[in-house]
Amino acid sequence: MVLSVQNSEARSALELDDKQLGPWLSLIITMIYEYYQGEQSKWYPYFRILPSSFDTLMFWTDEQLLELQGSAVVGKIGKAAADDTILQKVVPLIQANPRHFPPRPNMPPLNSSDSQNALLCLAHRMGSIIMAYAFDIEKTDEVDEDTAEDGYMTDDEDEPAKGMVPLADIFNADAQRNNVRPSIFNHPHLF
Repeated sequence: MVLSVQNSEARSALELDDKQLGPWLSLIITMIYEYYQGEQSKWYPYFRILPSSFDTLMFWTDEQLLELQGSAVVGKIGKAAADDTILQKVVPLIQANPRHFPPRPNMPPLNSSDSQNALLCLAHRMGSIIMAYAFDIEKTDEVDEDTAEDGYMTDDEDEPAKGMVPLADIFNADAQRNNVRPSIFNHPHLF
């Protein structure tokens, strides 16, 4: 099971044009949609285990970023550009569809003055989750002209769709410290 634009009701409910929005914004909107559904979403248990906050540079205040003054990293954060994109494409889409975003106890009403900032923060949170956990989803339809003979996408193809894979998040990236240890491999009579 993969949480993606292609298998969420958000696609049809919001008439998402993932080609126009791109894989990142489409998945951010989809995740916000599923988040707003709360317990009605089949992804609710997954959202409960995902991080609710980050301390990456995207979330630093201007005062905190002053500590990095003179460093090349400050110019690479891209927060202003991300804010502009979210405020121009994500927030208006959500606010234009209030019936698909039921009230959440920790979010202001969509028609309130605090809504824009809260949605901006939520979009940054979802974007950070995608950056940390998402996978590229390969096309499975038909082979197109931009696919090389070995089946991999070529450089001139658009960026692939993104998807969240809850099963993959169960495992730790360090193979020596997996969160799950299949007991079948420890059974002396099987091997």
